[in-house]
Amino acid sequence: MTMPILVAYIALIVVIIALAKFITGAIVYEALREKLNINSKLKGIGILLLIYSALYLLCNIPYVGYFATMTTILFSSGIVITGLTRKSN
Repeated sequence: MTMPILVAYIALIVVIIALAKFITGAIVYEALREKLNINSKLKGIGILLLIYSALYLLCNIPYVGYFATMTTILFSSGIVITGLTRKSN
């Protein structure tokens, strides 16, 4: 009875882990866009590419990369779970 729920939960975790850097990068981009008043699409794409490459490079550093990867996975899973369970008013 609980096997389909378990399979769905594992699938959700796998998707979150696969998209962790992109979710974290998107949240950081939204915060920076509000602070820096980025209205141009070209500037926005440039900043987004800088954020993603910084996250990629940070996660590939030998000792720091493990903690950076775990932090992005935990951060993005918290965002996704909160978005799925939040009640809209």
